[in-house]
Amino acid sequence: MICTRVHGAKAALEAGVLDVLQSIVDGNSGHSGDIRWLAASWLVATYLLAGDAAREAAAAACLRPVLLLLSRPWTVPVLFMDQVSVRVINTLLADTEKKSRTDQSLAESIAHFLANSKFGRALALSTMRSLEVASDADEAQSLAHLLCQLIPPCYHTLKENDVAEVLTRALMEWGEAGEELAIVTVLQCVLALCESEEDASGDLLDAGILQPVMSQLEGSGGQCSSAAAGAADVLGYLASDIRSSSRLLEAGAADGLVQLLRCPPRHCATQAAAYSVDNWLALAEGRGESDVLEALASAGASDALLAILDAHSHSLAFDFVVVSTAARALGRLACTLQGSAAICKILTSDIYKPWAVNAVHWVSQTDEGRKALLGTDNSIERFLGGFLGDPGLKRLMAMRAVLSFSQGSNDCRRAVMPLLPSVVQLLTEPTLEWDTRHAAVDTLAGFAAAGAAGLEALIHCGAFAVLIPVMRLGKIVGESDSTCVRPIAQLLKHALTLGATKDLAKAVIAEIVQLLPAQGSFDVLSPGAADIRFACGVVVELGPGFDESYDIKAAGAAMDVICSEGAVQRLLCLLNTKNEWFLLRRSFLSKVSEAFMSIMDAPDGMRLAQEAGALDIILKQMKICGGEEIADYFAQLQNFSIADHDDFRNIMVEAGVLRMLLPALEAGPIASGSAYPLALSVLQLLVEYGSSAHKAAVLASGGPAVLTKWSSHPWWYDSDTAHRLYRVLGIYSPVVPEIATVVDSLVAMLQEGSMATAELALPQLESLVVGAFQGEGLHEGLFAAVAPICAMLGSEEWRGCWPQALSVLYHLARLDPKRVLEAAGICAKLVADGVNELDLEKEAAWVLSAVAECSAKAKASIGSLVFRVLEELDSVDGGHTLVVVRTLGAMCERPGGAAVAVGAGVVTKVAEVLAATRSRDLRVACLELLERVCEHLEAARMATREAGLIPVAFALLSASSKHAADKEVTSSALRVILKLSESEALLLALQAASPICALAALCDSSSVERVPALLTLANLYSEGLDVLDKLSAKTVQPSDKEGYLRVRELLAQHHIDIEVATCLMDSIREAKGGDGLSALRSMLASVRSLTTNEALRTKLLAAGAGRSLVQVLTMEDSPRGGLTPFDRALAADCIRRCAYSPGLRPSLEAAGATAALEAAVATGQAATGEGGFQLVQAAGNALSALRGNLDIQSGEESSWAMARQGSFAIGADADGSSEQDEENLRRLPHFNAFISHKRSDAQDFARSLHTILVSNGFTCFLDVDNLEELHDLELIVAGVDVLIFVLTDNIFGSI
Repeated sequence: MICTRVHGAKAALEAGVLDVLQSIVDGNSGHSGDIRWLAASWLVATYLLAGDAAREAAAAACLRPVLLLLSRPWTVPVLFMDQVSVRVINTLLADTEKKSRTDQSLAESIAHFLANSKFGRALALSTMRSLEVASDADEAQSLAHLLCQLIPPCYHTLKENDVAEVLTRALMEWGEAGEELAIVTVLQCVLALCESEEDASGDLLDAGILQPVMSQLEGSGGQCSSAAAGAADVLGYLASDIRSSSRLLEAGAADGLVQLLRCPPRHCATQAAAYSVDNWLALAEGRGESDVLEALASAGASDALLAILDAHSHSLAFDFVVVSTAARALGRLACTLQGSAAICKILTSDIYKPWAVNAVHWVSQTDEGRKALLGTDNSIERFLGGFLGDPGLKRLMAMRAVLSFSQGSNDCRRAVMPLLPSVVQLLTEPTLEWDTRHAAVDTLAGFAAAGAAGLEALIHCGAFAVLIPVMRLGKIVGESDSTCVRPIAQLLKHALTLGATKDLAKAVIAEIVQLLPAQGSFDVLSPGAADIRFACGVVVELGPGFDESYDIKAAGAAMDVICSEGAVQRLLCLLNTKNEWFLLRRSFLSKVSEAFMSIMDAPDGMRLAQEAGALDIILKQMKICGGEEIADYFAQLQNFSIADHDDFRNIMVEAGVLRMLLPALEAGPIASGSAYPLALSVLQLLVEYGSSAHKAAVLASGGPAVLTKWSSHPWWYDSDTAHRLYRVLGIYSPVVPEIATVVDSLVAMLQEGSMATAELALPQLESLVVGAFQGEGLHEGLFAAVAPICAMLGSEEWRGCWPQALSVLYHLARLDPKRVLEAAGICAKLVADGVNELDLEKEAAWVLSAVAECSAKAKASIGSLVFRVLEELDSVDGGHTLVVVRTLGAMCERPGGAAVAVGAGVVTKVAEVLAATRSRDLRVACLELLERVCEHLEAARMATREAGLIPVAFALLSASSKHAADKEVTSSALRVILKLSESEALLLALQAASPICALAALCDSSSVERVPALLTLANLYSEGLDVLDKLSAKTVQPSDKEGYLRVRELLAQHHIDIEVATCLMDSIREAKGGDGLSALRSMLASVRSLTTNEALRTKLLAAGAGRSLVQVLTMEDSPRGGLTPFDRALAADCIRRCAYSPGLRPSLEAAGATAALEAAVATGQAATGEGGFQLVQAAGNALSALRGNLDIQSGEESSWAMARQGSFAIGADADGSSEQDEENLRRLPHFNAFISHKRSDAQDFARSLHTILVSNGFTCFLDVDNLEELHDLELIVAGVDVLIFVLTDNIFGSI
């Protein structure tokens, strides 16, 4: 008991307790094992609690024997862990590290100490050297056990001292001696090394580990042994190195692993080989290494895996993990002849019938496996259908296989579509196993996500009739909403997008909303409370959500139905519920609150809520509720803070919400419970999304000063809350004196030189700097952190802190790059070392990207790395190129770094890599790099055309979209193409690739791909949609007209107007919240394209795009990284195009467009440079269009009845060949107008003129857009109706 307190531990230490305890631990006193462990526990406790001064001496006296005991964890009694972990560790960490880790175990505490103490590093080195010279097998085994414990915490220290070479030599030595126990233990050390860091596999390969590992594999002769199992495990990890496959194949790893697969199926060597084969195949598939698949198939892996499946499936001791691994590996081999034949045997042979469905389930997890199953003579539908009626495991496996097919290609879904009635029938059985029911529900959702064909299949099988009963049953048996409710909610949202299923989905949603009471207060103890909780849970899942599958159109449609059924008023009535049973009321209220927040998250939800009096009810309840119940109302106020318009924030501030937040903030995170983080969230969101007036209101409320009270206690709340707190403090750091003290204390913690304090200070400092980026001023003390951080980066001892420290430097560089220049050299070295070691130093590359504009070292580092892209082109998939490209992607994070890379020719080099690589990972990395540079620079987009990358991107898009495994390539290629389509100068080059079919196929997939595909189509073809109906057969090819018709159909079918209007609103919100302007700029480019079409611009304004465009013009300037005049000019240009339609002008006026444009003109006049000039012109032209000054009176006689016959006469005059030229003229596209201009003088004027003409229904040739047709320039000019010559001063200088 004395040793449970710091002072007692110190006194015991001084009295010599270590010697007594040490003798017990060493076993010299003859005590029993339990007593030895108890003594060991207090030995550790004493040195941990003794304080920094005595800690090293105490550790030296006791830690090694304790670790030797811990290296055999199966001997550790429960008493030891209990005695140490409960009081000692918590006391230690609360006192010495200034933070509480209540879940800290003894092993974690020791690992932390080892990693951050001189003694720990010395112990690791001593153990490694002792292993190297050990002459006795037992000694080597003990030392290797100890080294296994030391490798994870002391990895970097051991790596610097060549631990890979030491282990390689030890494995060779004890392998030659035939000491299996020593061999197995050394192999465990190798595995521990591989698990510690990604680059460890490369170090081991360079050290020659493959030879002794293969010796163990080959020495086993296919016989089972623990050493062979360990060698197989090591091979699986070595395969993760991107250079390893060729080495493994040359060493005969494929044959060796397959030999082990043929061992007795239940032996650990067989299982290890199966895991390694599966891992190697998965990695090879991602890297495009078909030779690995062929080598394993040729070695007989397919038959060996089949034998494992057979043996396990006939055994009573069924090993689920081994069977799943073997079957999944077999599925990966399905693209080979041997693998396909083995899978065919599973379906067709009676020998395998008893367990075939288990194997089919796992084989179907891979894309190639599903293809092989479809290619067999036996119908997969009949095969799986035969098991759906058998209760138990076989039915579950069959159902999961059906689920896999439902999430595959269209062919896969068609194959199992006849089983849908059986699936629906299963869902009606109340006794159906819960996991089978989940798989069945997910199957229905998979068909719904597949588009029209899948939804129509759900109609025919009667799926909609069972949806509510299935969801209710799930709630009755206590399942979470994510189990059945979430997939069914996704199904309903998809169903609302198709006319044939829309009414069915509406009926289901309406029935759910009707479960909410229509009026009056409600007693939470009434029988209907369960219905309300159920309905609220479904409403939450029908809402927008915040994951990657967020589907704007589907969620908006669902919320429209919910609101039309009166859900807003019904939920507000429930929020007014009164009941003295607080606990019951709180549980009930939380569900209602979540449902109401889901409605407010939806497009137009805030307006509907406020019109129904939501804020008044929330404030009323906040005044009368007690305890933590107020947190539910704070949660709803977050929606007002992040609303898409300042009006909602104004209402909230004027109602006195800030005063109501202060008590919870004053009370702190412990006293307030969940109210504190939510009150802080409301405050932070109001500051970040609001205007300068809102920031001033928060400052006047005293909230930032109150937050400093708790800033020194970050361990009292979670990391997200700490991040929010320090972001708010960062915003106000220049104006609140108390915050200056916080900044100084964090910097002082870095200067102490203690790793424990630095680990605590760095995350808080990073959040504070991120907040400062959005503040009005700048606290000078922040840059005092640069020097201690640079010192950390110069020492390997601090490697564990490097990522966080570099992240702080990156954000400081965004504030003022010139004050972070001293870090450029260090970061350049880290990047170079990382590339040489095939290790991605992402954070260091970010810093270089941020300082590139003002640092010669950063520019040189980026330029030299661009040069190294093709350094190993002969072995482009060997790993070096992948690391270089990924590092360059990080170096292009900021515009400065991207400009240097593009100037060095990175686009051309990426084109060469894409032409040479087969690796999926490298293709993704190249495409992500292209996306990054194209996002920042117009020059990069133009360079893609010169490098021939446009057809390459479309080829990758088309090829990868056919394979589920290449989904990441599809998404990356699509993002690049979308970025390119935002440049008007590239439209013709992109259209020349005939992308309509490829993009149309993606429109029927998930929203992650559908939205960018639709935006790309809109950008490419919107200008031509207005003139489509007016083009004659002589002026346009039938295939081109079909293409435009297909685009028009897709844009209408998928409601592009709603998608774009909602995305624009969300991107404005993100920009206000400090998440960057990339999404906003992309959406403005899409709006610009769509507004050239009269029908689409009408729909866009109806969907609320007009208000959003006005918002862009009126957004306050951010002190750093805010909207540029070019961004505002783009918004003004969109308004101008909308104003070409006289019927739309009233709605633009009502949205405040005139006042916003007039203010934009003034802003542009006050600005300097080209951006201000463009803003003045764009806003002025928009005002002219809004007032009708740009209207063109185009009737039948003056436009489309122009004298076309004169064109052929002009063509005849060109070279005297009337007949031939008339034929050529008919072949070429016909333009109503041709704009001839000098780019350097009149580019902007010509572009504006072009837009005016196109927006009014005329076709117009502009050389920037139509470069592919310049070789036919004379004939095109001859064929136009009107030649427009822009007479600027220098026009004749080009002749």
